[in-house]
Amino acid sequence: KVGSLCTFGTVRLSDGTSKDEGRVELCYNAEWGTFCDLNWDRRDAQVICRELGYSSTYAAFFVDSEYFGNGDRIPYLYTDVNCDGTESDVLTGCNKNDQIEGSNCLYGNAVGVKCFNTTGCTDGDYRL
Repeated sequence: KVGSLCTFGTVRLSDGTSKDEGRVELCYNAEWGTFCDLNWDRRDAQVICRELGYSSTYAAFFVDSEYFGNGDRIPYLYTDVNCDGTESDVLTGCNKNDQIEGSNCLYGNAVGVKCFNTTGCTDGDYRL
């Protein structure tokens, strides 16, 4: 997946067991990169899921995400992502710090997300 062509600002989930989960990757300057898990929370995951077309109400996140692998050592692009959960995309809508050399984000600290394509339930709904 590293080296595959991408469009600036596109996000994807990689190396999950389904298309609904994986390490969060962002296309930046024609290369895939990822986010450091420092200060990542559910609101950040909600924005990623919204970007991918899921219901943003239900989103889970994984930190220290060896669960989805290290991404063949793809670069960390951002750390300390801080979304309020209402943004339409993480690249232009959320506060974040550029990943800089010497920071305390090491490989194995890529963030992962699981998105749920559901809107919950309304009065009178049944679940089997």
